[in-house]
Amino acid sequence: MAWYEDVLGFSPDPVGPPDDPSFAILRRDGVELMLQKVRTGVGGPRSATIAGGGWDVYIRVDDVRSLYDGIRPKAPNVGPIVVQVYGCREFELADPDGHVVVLGQCG
Repeated sequence: MAWYEDVLGFSPDPVGPPDDPSFAILRRDGVELMLQKVRTGVGGPRSATIAGGGWDVYIRVDDVRSLYDGIRPKAPNVGPIVVQVYGCREFELADPDGHVVVLGQCG
């Protein structure tokens, strides 16, 4: 939750004990992201199980360049902006738990 706040600029609204919330809704620019604490035995990120990679979260944005420029100094593992064959300009990075997050501007 802290990473999504510090790196991506979301405002968290956690549920549960303050020192160990079990769920949170994070908000930024009209986007809501919901995170649930991983339970024992659930497994790792979905992207880790897909041959050739994949993503766990895709967030559509209005200005991928300004978001990228703001995130890059905070996240050493951010990839370059890539124009995909379907026309979206995207970049990806991984959160501290290994979940792959893609931010894309389409249209």
